[in-house]
Amino acid sequence: MSLRLVPPKDEAAAYAVALRLLNYRFRSEGELRRRLREKEFDAEVIDGTIEKLRREGWIDDARFAAHYALTLLRKKKGRRRIESDLREYGVDASVARQAIAEAGEDLPEEAAIDALLAKKAAALERRLGPAFLEDEAARKKLAAYLFSQGYDAPAVFAAIDRYRRAGKKQ
Repeated sequence: MSLRLVPPKDEAAAYAVALRLLNYRFRSEGELRRRLREKEFDAEVIDGTIEKLRREGWIDDARFAAHYALTLLRKKKGRRRIESDLREYGVDASVARQAIAEAGEDLPEEAAIDALLAKKAAALERRLGPAFLEDEAARKKLAAYLFSQGYDAPAVFAAIDRYRRAGKKQ
């Protein structure tokens, strides 16, 4: 007969788990709640732990969203993708949009999409030849890639048109 120790599921244990999770990286409230539920803590214990963390300044969805948005915008990800990611983390839609707008003030979307497009287009040009943009399939590949990075259709097609015009001038 083997005895298996069951860890306590009280608020102190939940607090310790939450701090350990926050030690790795900043997290949203929704993400922390989900992780604590996965660890099988009771709802009341989770609520108390989250409230304590919020009072102590460990949880702030607006700060989390601002940091996350700025990080992804610097990696040239589109605003739609960032908002979708933040929603998956449990951040309120209005908080997510506000964070993206503030983070994006210094990082214009047009410059980011143009840089991303140039990089992907150079790879396609090496593989398909210099006239690859005349091929509809290649343009669709570029558009699909930019859509997957979180850019919307008007921005994608405008960027492809700018890129094509710049290529014809050279």
